[in-house]
Amino acid sequence: MSTASRLAPMQPQLSTSTTASARSGPMRDVRGMHAALPDLALRRRDLRVLALVIAIVAMSAGDLYMTVTFLTHGGMIESNPFARAVMLQNSPAILALWKGTTVAMAAGILLYARRRPSAEIGAWIGLAAMTMLTIHWVRYIEETAYYTQMIVMAQHCPDLQQLVAEDWIRID
Repeated sequence: MSTASRLAPMQPQLSTSTTASARSGPMRDVRGMHAALPDLALRRRDLRVLALVIAIVAMSAGDLYMTVTFLTHGGMIESNPFARAVMLQNSPAILALWKGTTVAMAAGILLYARRRPSAEIGAWIGLAAMTMLTIHWVRYIEETAYYTQMIVMAQHCPDLQQLVAEDWIRID
């Protein structure tokens, strides 16, 4: 066998045909690697969005738990007008249904669009909002001693009772 015939199989295929030998040449690996990069990036985005949505749902469940706990054990002030309107229905079940529906809709939209950069940005914004709400709950819990004193004082002072009654929500 001559040297030229031994080296011939090692030379890259320069043909543009789609035969088996052209697809198995060295250029196939390079093109395959580049084609796989977007798929890998999309899979990573899928996983990031999924993880962010799971965190948002978990933090939303914690928010619901804290809200119902405070509403049924003394009351609280709610500054969100939509949530306040739902809470004024005086039903933990309606509150849970409303909260669950809104969180499920947001999670569904984010998961449906999970391959788009805008979905990931939206999920990060949602996580930031839920993180800020969790921090708010920590501060609110720390201030419950002050609110407890205010409730006790309101029971004995009609003027303070009226002031507190305007903002205070309680589910019995």
